[in-house]
Amino acid sequence: MSAPRRARSLLCVAVVLTALAACGAAPQKLSPQALAARSAANASGHPTTAPPSARPTTLPPPAPTPTPHRHPPRPARTSAPAPTTTASSTVRPSATPTTPKPTESHPVTPRPTAAPKLFPDLMADTRGAGQLVVVTNDGTGTDATLRAYQRSGDHWTPVFGPFAVKIGAGGFSHSVSEQTVASPIGFFSLTQAFGNDPDPGTKLPYHHVAYGDVWVDQSASPHYNTLQTDDADGSKGTGEKLWEVVPLYNYGVVIDYNRSPIQAGAGSAFFVHVTDGKPTAGCVSMPVGNLLPLLRWLDPARSPRIAMGPEGDVLGM
Repeated sequence: MSAPRRARSLLCVAVVLTALAACGAAPQKLSPQALAARSAANASGHPTTAPPSARPTTLPPPAPTPTPHRHPPRPARTSAPAPTTTASSTVRPSATPTTPKPTESHPVTPRPTAAPKLFPDLMADTRGAGQLVVVTNDGTGTDATLRAYQRSGDHWTPVFGPFAVKIGAGGFSHSVSEQTVASPIGFFSLTQAFGNDPDPGTKLPYHHVAYGDVWVDQSASPHYNTLQTDDADGSKGTGEKLWEVVPLYNYGVVIDYNRSPIQAGAGSAFFVHVTDGKPTAGCVSMPVGNLLPLLRWLDPARSPRIAMGPEGDVLGM
């Protein structure tokens, strides 16, 4: 065999082997002559053809491996499956939960709270007073508390107080006289004011004290327990020389104890006046800063009254 023919044969063999390798078939083992021919062909660069005796038997290409059939993914369900019906029963879809109706609530109207009763409401009888000054304590000592109220129709309104006042050195008493220094227990009118200082603007009749003005406390005098002017010599009866009692009598309100009718010796000259911080001989005293508003408030058209004594006694009046 000529060299070109041999080279062509070797080239054919190489092509067949390459095809078999691509098809997955195992390559056949070459003889030494075939290997030498391949090497010569590669060295010469000329294609060679293997002799017919060296050509391997051509095998049919293997069948392609079938690709497993894949189903496309099922789309997700967007609706609930239809209820399943059997011969014995029907499965119904669960009912939609019912939202309970809100319970109707009716606003509770609070019962009106009764206003706390004021002192005049608790008294047995205020005797037609439209203005009421109340001076009370627990029945002991010379300190007391003053409160003032004004009535409008059937209702009382607090106006002044509570604030501290002084009473007689003998406390409160049901029995007073010229020999005692106690403050009388009782319910009295307030009809007159006076003072060494000018009228502060009270609606009560106001007497501006002058030299010679005396409040007679002489039991035998026909002028007992009255204000007498121009009596500096005591010819109308001896008593308190008002122009000399300062600052206590700079302002005062007369307490109408034992004034109508007048009982000789039963006690006289009981006032509401300016305090000096000490117990009195039977009057009610307070700071001038509290007394002046009280004076300006008192109005004879409203029948002002003062209730004095231990709290229990005043409530029973």
